[in-house]
Amino acid sequence: MVAGVAPLWFSRAFGLLHVVGEFGELFRSGTQSFGGMLPYGGNHFVIQILDEFRDFLFQTFGGVGDGLTYACGSIFDFAIEVIHGSEGIISRDEGEVNGCRSTIDMGTLDYTILRAPLVIDRVSGMPFQRALLSWYDQHRRDLPWRQSRDPYRVWLSEIMLQQTRVAAAIEHYKEFLRRFPTVEKLAAARAASVLAAWSGLGYYRRARMLHAAAKQIVREREFPQTAATLRDLPGIGRYTAAAIASIAFNEPVAVVDGNVERVLQRIAGKRLAADDCWKAAAELLDASHPGDFNQAMMELGALVCTPRAPACLMCPVIEWCATRGELAREGKSARQTKKAIHFALHRRDGVVLLVQRARHASLMAGMWELPEIVEAVDGQQCAPPRFASRRSDKALANGDLLFTLRHAITVTDYTVKVWQGEVAECAGGKWIPIERLKTVALTGLARKILRKAEML
Repeated sequence: MVAGVAPLWFSRAFGLLHVVGEFGELFRSGTQSFGGMLPYGGNHFVIQILDEFRDFLFQTFGGVGDGLTYACGSIFDFAIEVIHGSEGIISRDEGEVNGCRSTIDMGTLDYTILRAPLVIDRVSGMPFQRALLSWYDQHRRDLPWRQSRDPYRVWLSEIMLQQTRVAAAIEHYKEFLRRFPTVEKLAAARAASVLAAWSGLGYYRRARMLHAAAKQIVREREFPQTAATLRDLPGIGRYTAAAIASIAFNEPVAVVDGNVERVLQRIAGKRLAADDCWKAAAELLDASHPGDFNQAMMELGALVCTPRAPACLMCPVIEWCATRGELAREGKSARQTKKAIHFALHRRDGVVLLVQRARHASLMAGMWELPEIVEAVDGQQCAPPRFASRRSDKALANGDLLFTLRHAITVTDYTVKVWQGEVAECAGGKWIPIERLKTVALTGLARKILRKAEML
């Protein structure tokens, strides 16, 4: 009798292990394909497995089955908590949704599992995650915004790092927090004070949106805690919302910035459309450590998988990389335009003449800068682009050249010549005490000139 039962028990147990293995694989691909959450219907799958498992164990092992079922149920519950970080995320909806469906018959051990196709199907999730996070723990940079998961500080750093190098953002970040240590302080500040603190970072619309968002948060008396609700704030898009939600609130949502996009495309070995990049990032995401994983992906792109000459031999995930170097370039990069511009530095008795850009200007509205000198062309004065400071070619040639510096904005390289001398006071011009310059909302170029002149 024992000899007759053993083969049936063995075949069922072996088949059961196969089913559980497939279940674990569904967990992996499901949680990664859907931003750290099982697709709708996943909870029904778990309940079905446990119910069938209980019947199978009871029939095969008798009364011992209840104890084994309880133990296995605890393991499944623990796995769900680890993957999601909290309860209540998995839906109880049934049926085939998002390309995932499962049917199981424990009597015959027939099963069908359909999964949504992966964008990068050559990467094994958990080993990739472990390798990347282990590297990040050892090699991540000691940056001031990584010392806290306070949502205000995470948000501020993410806004500053848009279009700004890390090295340039560090001191501005510290100074900004000194002036506005909390979101309440920022909301209560004058716009001019916020712009002055932002001066030198460029792209001043970021500062205005940051200020507006702080006012909204204080008005609503709640800091949004999910990527979806964060996007309701001014100046916060998909990437910034995901970064704040994952780092500050541990929401299992992936991010895609320029660094992450480059890493994903090199792993895939091809150019990926924007939607595919986001899907691939979600597939690879470690949903139990989303903040660290997202930062690790960005750090990898910044330090190792760089745009030019990537350090592939130092890469912790090189075994999953299809490219192992740079992807073939598509088209030609935009050529830099060269342009010369001239500014007048007019100072006397502890004050300096500055002019304010129009408040409705498309760029750097309301910011302060030095008067620009407009050269004559064929004997005719050029119309000044921003204010009424005019000199002829002869007057310019006879002026005292203080210094020359370089300044770059997107695809334009400027040769900036700064001349000393008197200029007519012009519309929007004002004498500013030199001792107050640190509190004035200066353009980045004006700040660079004044520093060169040792006035800041």
